[in-house]
Amino acid sequence: MSAPVLVGYFDSEAQVLDATRAVREAGFVLHDVYTPYAVHGREADRRGAPPGGPPARGAGAVGHRHPKGCTRMSAPVLVGYFDSEAQVLDATRAVREAGFVLHDVYTPYAVHGLDDAMGLKPSRLTWVCFGAGLLGCTLALSLQYYTSVVSWPLNVGGKPFNSFPAFIPVTFELTVLFAALSTVAAFLLRAKLFPGSRRQVLPRVTDDRFAIAVAPREAPSELDAAEDLMRRHGAVATDLLEVAS
Repeated sequence: MSAPVLVGYFDSEAQVLDATRAVREAGFVLHDVYTPYAVHGREADRRGAPPGGPPARGAGAVGHRHPKGCTRMSAPVLVGYFDSEAQVLDATRAVREAGFVLHDVYTPYAVHGLDDAMGLKPSRLTWVCFGAGLLGCTLALSLQYYTSVVSWPLNVGGKPFNSFPAFIPVTFELTVLFAALSTVAAFLLRAKLFPGSRRQVLPRVTDDRFAIAVAPREAPSELDAAEDLMRRHGAVATDLLEVAS
């Protein structure tokens, strides 16, 4: 997911310190401050930390780092909570019609019509399932034909070597096995649900709550308009979270 971030460039540390204080006092979301070397007082101004807190990052600092050393950006996402599927369907349509970026919708069970409300295209997992099943079917038939007719033909009760009806059970089993395992693996990879992947857990969305996550369209200030829109369509609570982009 990508989100717009306004970047301002300065020529001196005094200017960046003064601008950082002004941004925080104005109530704007301060994404980060980048400096070519450690600036005294920058951490206190950037995060409101007390003097003597953690030192500012040194020369060449380029943002927060995750364990593998790559830059990890964060973006504000507004989450609205609803009590019924009718409300979340109505709010989802309204959010898209208003032009906001719909990050995702979370429900405790499958909601009929939600795909259309979100504007999602048909899933391509069906093609993965079909292709994997076709591969399993082809491999099963090929292996049985090769072993029974080419490699080691046996006369079993006078039956023909190419006894196709006898190949069907194994072919069916391998078709289902390849299709099922490949579809599950493709889904987990596409959803990035693999060991070591961390996800924020929204309260009660696996129980009795429905949630809509909206990303800013042009500026984080537009989240206020999105919050008002969801409130008008039945949101019982809203929350502003930061997610990896």
